[in-house]
Order: sequence, then C-alpha cells, then structure tokens
Amino acid sequence: MKFEAWLSETRRDFHKHPELSHKEIRTTEKISEILEELGLKIKKGLIKKDGINVGLVGLLEGEEKGRTLALRADIDALPIDEKQRDGVDYISENKGVMHACGHDAHTTIMLGVAKHIVENRIKFKGNVKFIFQPAEEVGTGAKEMIMKGVLDNPYVDRILACHVHPALNAGEVGIHKERAFALVDGIKFSLRGNGGHIADTRSLGDPILAQAYLVNLLSDLNAENVNKESFSIRISKINAGEKVNIMPNAVELYGTFRGFKTEVRDGVKARLYQICEDVRKSFGLEECELDYFEGCPACINERETSNFIRRISEHTVGEGNTKNLEPLFFGEDFAYFANERPSSIILLGCAHEKGVAPRAHTSTFDIDEKVLKIGVDIFSKAVLEYLKK
Repeated sequence: MKFEAWLSETRRDFHKHPELSHKEIRTTEKISEILEELGLKIKKGLIKKDGINVGLVGLLEGEEKGRTLALRADIDALPIDEKQRDGVDYISENKGVMHACGHDAHTTIMLGVAKHIVENRIKFKGNVKFIFQPAEEVGTGAKEMIMKGVLDNPYVDRILACHVHPALNAGEVGIHKERAFALVDGIKFSLRGNGGHIADTRSLGDPILAQAYLVNLLSDLNAENVNKESFSIRISKINAGEKVNIMPNAVELYGTFRGFKTEVRDGVKARLYQICEDVRKSFGLEECELDYFEGCPACINERETSNFIRRISEHTVGEGNTKNLEPLFFGEDFAYFANERPSSIILLGCAHEKGVAPRAHTSTFDIDEKVLKIGVDIFSKAVLEYLKK
C-alpha cells in the first residue's frame, strides 16, 4: 500500500471510531498496535479514570545517545452527532461522538512520522518521543500526562505539535511566534428573583429582564477591549423557565472568559463581580452570583522553537505558504507542555482548494487529506534536523 493511501486509511479508521475524553480505549489500542509493529518501546494506559486506562507514549531510539524531541498528538473526540454527507463513507459509527476537531488527523500524522522514519531506516542521534494524549477537549489530558512523567526518562528537550486549521488551505501552514491560543476560564452567573404568573407586569425581581441586561453589560465590557489587551467574554448557554405562562424565579448563564494575560483576567474578574452586584441592585434580585472556574492557561510558543519549525515549513511548503498568524481565542491544553519545555504548535491548513472549509466543532467538519502527508513531511524533517548526526 502506498504511504499516502495508508495515511488516509488510518485516519478514516480513527474517524469512524471516535471516543470521548478519558474513554479512548480502542484509539489507544490501535495506536499501540501500529507503534509496536514499527518496533517502538511503548508505555500505555498512562491516565486512569473510572477504571479506564488510556493514553500512551512511544519511544523511537536513534543509533547514538543525544537529545530527545517529543511530538504530541491529541486523540479524543467530541460529543457531536456527525451528519451524513454524499460521497463520505467514513462517517462516525459511534452515535453522538465525532472527530469534529481533527484529532484523528493529528494522531495519523504523528504515526506517519514514526512509520516514515522506521521503514526508510533513517538514521538520527538521540530519541523521538511520541506522546498520544487523551482528554484535550476537556482541558486536562496534557497536565495529567505530565504528572505521569512523560517528559522524563528520557528527558524531553523540545516539544512540537500541530492542529489542523480550516481557515487555511491544505498546503498552507500557520505559525505563531509566541502567543498561540488563549487561556480559557469558565463562568457561571446565577440570578434568583421573583417567579409567578407571566401576566404580572412588574419588573422588580424579574430574572429574565435582569439576564438580558447582564448580557448587554458583558457586550459593553467586550467593546471596551478595543485597542487594549485582547480578551473575550461570551455566554453560550442559558437555563431558564419551563412554561410560557410562568415567570421563572431563577436563571443560569454559562460562558467563558478568554485572554492571554493573567493580570488582565484578574482585572476583568473583579469587574464581573461588580457587574453582578449592580444587576442585583438594579433589578431587586435576591441573588446575582458569579462562579468563576480557572481553566487551561494560555498557550505560548517559544520563539526559537517557532523559528525552527518555520524554517522547516518554508523548506517543505514554501515561504509563500508559511503564514504568520495572530493569536487565536481557541483553547489548547498543549499549553501545559509549553509551560514545561521549549515548544511550538503549528496550524496545518486542511481546507480544500475549492474553498470547502467546514468549521471545527460542527457536524460536517472534514479535511482535505493532503494535509496528512504535508504534516508527516514537516515533522519528519524537524526530527532529522533537530537530531541530525
């Protein structure tokens, strides 16, 4: 089987059998089988939760001792029901679960690097450590893997990773010099007022009106952000009411704060508590409380490592196809690895040249599979350059 066909077949197998965070049992076993056939040393089942052991590391040793380069891939999927599409015969077979963020591609690319190096008997000095990490979508997997010692024995000197990016065409590569992905915190507002008959037009204690005003205040706070340190506050979920003729006495709003500096986060956090108190007083609510959950830190690339992978990208896809990118408000728990070792995560364009680019985290997300070989080429060259004899 030609290498490109193997990449496509492998990726589609993962795509057909997606698994949620901390439940990547089949995925872990499939990765392990491939790496063991290639002769790598395997440590699997590194993360245990609810009696399930998932995640693994494969070690490929060179002819001589030297530095260790780690390549990380995330392996979990999302709770999304994939939509049937004409001409696509690799739709998820696990109802309600889908690789809608490209982790099947990331996993395949790093497996492809191992396969390319081993089967072509490419010589190098040092080690390549392949880290296949569960639970990226819930923001805990990287931290858990680090706690299990994946960056030691042998000690990892530098870490590289990738994420497919539908805003770029296949053949284009996006590089962040330093700031790559935002810190992501969870927020929950709890409003409690006066329930009753909807015909009662008194607004005092009305949590529905209060939450509408609260959302507007958050929008104003975002607007103040223009030409200042970037952050974003968005509400994504509202729980309120059961019947059209009953005014609920409680409303809950859920969302996220995203930014890049902890001092900015701390300032915004103080403003949010003040907004809660203002809303409570203005609408005569019994309660307007904020629960704030600090989550994944900002993902900051190391400049020298980014410059290194940029040179590799320019040599592989060309200088014109290697793009400088502005920081993104997506979250990425690769941040934990970046806090421990010099690291860089790059974005691989996955949109078809004809402009078909379904958004990530949607039921129609898919990739141009040309990105698989491009990813393998980039990271294989990175291995050989960093660990050259």
